[in-house]
Amino acid sequence: GSEMCIRDRDTDIDILVSGDVKHHDGQRAYEYGKLLIDISHFYSELPVLYTLKDILSKDFSNILIYDNPDFFIDSKEFKL
Repeated sequence: GSEMCIRDRDTDIDILVSGDVKHHDGQRAYEYGKLLIDISHFYSELPVLYTLKDILSKDFSNILIYDNPDFFIDSKEFKL
């Protein structure tokens, strides 16, 4: 996580994109003049999920894999 990347002021990292930034890590990055971008845990996993979908679709072509991230965000689409 971000706590491992921003340990001291002299780290070579200028910008860190993370899916899970804790308050104190964000504060430390600010104090060290580093740019820290928190894209949230959910969105940081999407690229991996799409890759996994592609792999599974090749091996299991007879199953439907739902891949619309709006489903998880906007419950209006979900109907029982």
